[in-house]
Amino acid sequence: MGIGIFNPILAAAALGPAFALCFYIYKKDRHEKEPIKLLLLLAGLGAASCFPAMILERIAGAIINALFGSHIYAEGAETFIDTAYYYPYHFVDNFFGIALIEEGCKWLVLFLVTRNNKNFDSLFDGVVYAVFVSLGFAALENVFYVFSNSLTVALHRAVTAVPGHMCFGVFMGYYYTFWHLYRYVRKTENGLISAKLVLARSENAKYNRTKLGWLLVLSIAVPTLIHGLYDFTLSIGSVPAVVLFYIGLAGLYVFCFLRIRRLSSIDADQRTVALNMLAAEYPFLGDRLPQFIAMQENPVFGPGYGANGYAAGNGTYNGGYAGNGGFASGNFAGNGTYGNGNFAGNGTYGNGNFTGNGTYGSGNFAGNGTYGNGNFTGNGTYGNGNFAGGGNASAQGGMEFFVCSACGYSKLTMHSASGAAPACPVCGKPMTRQQPNN
Repeated sequence: MGIGIFNPILAAAALGPAFALCFYIYKKDRHEKEPIKLLLLLAGLGAASCFPAMILERIAGAIINALFGSHIYAEGAETFIDTAYYYPYHFVDNFFGIALIEEGCKWLVLFLVTRNNKNFDSLFDGVVYAVFVSLGFAALENVFYVFSNSLTVALHRAVTAVPGHMCFGVFMGYYYTFWHLYRYVRKTENGLISAKLVLARSENAKYNRTKLGWLLVLSIAVPTLIHGLYDFTLSIGSVPAVVLFYIGLAGLYVFCFLRIRRLSSIDADQRTVALNMLAAEYPFLGDRLPQFIAMQENPVFGPGYGANGYAAGNGTYNGGYAGNGGFASGNFAGNGTYGNGNFAGNGTYGNGNFTGNGTYGSGNFAGNGTYGNGNFTGNGTYGNGNFAGGGNASAQGGMEFFVCSACGYSKLTMHSASGAAPACPVCGKPMTRQQPNN
């Protein structure tokens, strides 16, 4: 459809309702405001999705007309459909040729931009995102309609089509939010299973795989159904259909604005909600659960939690931290600060290696206990020597262990060439050289 000469009044009438509703939904986001850049991106891409939607609608229209072609005929400028096929034609055209395409394009923008976005961290966020995408779409669509027609069309669409798109977005965002929440809970549960904190998955929980799939389907199916009914009742054109349209529209507005207010009032941090859900399923975890969730969201060793531990990272430690227990049966291998080596254990820190060519040198720190029964040999900072449980402290730049008999302070230090014992840094008295315990 063409766009006439620019008219600032028509522009304001076309864009004003969408801007006003965007501002309304933004103000309702009370828990944590979403970044303006993200919201503008969603609205802009929502508007841009009008173009593929128009192309797909033309293709769908041609297919639908071909299917019903023998029952469609023209008389002058008018197009008629056989009575028996009148309702089926409009049903297919409005639900599949328009509603599914438009809602599908909007949903695709929502899904691709926000599903892994770090800002998506509370219950109301999904509704905000979906509404901004929908109103971006509605704003550009409104420009096409208004500039091709008149101010009267602008005023009519300001109270029908534009808020209608917002309501479609509310339903989309509602189901999408809970899909995102349950996916987060299930991902956390996967981590609990990998860490052996939980032995089996709770398939009776709300976040099981089937529920996740249905929520994602509903996030596009429900807005498509409501949008289809909106268009279908209008296209029928009969008085009963028009009356039904306005009654249904009024009910839709009441429901959606009440739903917005309700969701805004109960908005909460996604991690807190997930913690409560998992605590209800696995009460025996106690304090370990919030600690695990905090560790999962802010991992020290690498980018995130995977099967059997943390994957290799490119940060300060530049290594892996993989375990089937607390710190056990895994690797702490790095090419960064702690060098090229492993920290692997079947106990607290034991039965493994800490070998490095970096700060701590080329050597091993292997133990069958907490720290003991192993070697700490280095060609780096700590020199050429051994510190072994049941071993020795080499005189060639090795390590020595000292204890203060007065205050009990102990420390591991470089071998002194003079052989003199250092003074205690706590009480100042001479420390005694000790053989490390096995």
